[in-house]
Amino acid sequence: MHPFIHIGSLSLPMYGLCTMVGTVFALLAVFKLRKKGSPLSEDNLLDALIWAILLGFVCSKLLYFIVDPPQMPHSWAELWDLISAGLVFYGGLLGGLLGLFLVSRKTKKNMITYTDLMAPCFCLAHAGGRVGCLMAGCCYGMEYSGPCAVVLDGVSRLPTQIRACT
Repeated sequence: MHPFIHIGSLSLPMYGLCTMVGTVFALLAVFKLRKKGSPLSEDNLLDALIWAILLGFVCSKLLYFIVDPPQMPHSWAELWDLISAGLVFYGGLLGGLLGLFLVSRKTKKNMITYTDLMAPCFCLAHAGGRVGCLMAGCCYGMEYSGPCAVVLDGVSRLPTQIRACT
C-alpha cells in the first residue's frame, strides 16, 4: 500500500488527500445539483455544508477515541500522532446529520430538503475516504487470492473497499 505521497521533503498522508479530493468533488456536485431546482439558497447550503463538515469531522474523531481510547501523549510529536490518526465513519455520518439538523432548525426548512440534495454528494466524499483507506492499508478484508486481491503485509487479501468487483 502507499500510505504517503512524497513531494520533495513534504510527506502527505494519502488517506487525508483522498478524503479531501472526494470532499471537493462532493462540494462541486452539491452546488451543481442545487442549481437544478433546489429550494435552498446558496447561503443556506453553505451554512449546512460548513456545519455538516465540521461536526462530521469532530464526531468521527470523537467516536474514534471512544472506540480506541488513546494513551496520554507525553510529547508534542505524540500529540500530533494522536490528532492525525483515526476517524470512524459512523461518527462522521452522525455528526454531519447533526449539522444538517441544526441548520434546518435555524432556517426553518425541512431537514429532508437538505438530505435529498446532499445524500448523493456524500457518497462521493465517502468514496474518496474509502480509496484513502485502501491506500493507507487499513480496512482490509479476509485472506483471498482471486481477482482484485491485494498484498498487505505479505498476505493476499480481498480489500473491503473494492470487493464489489469480484
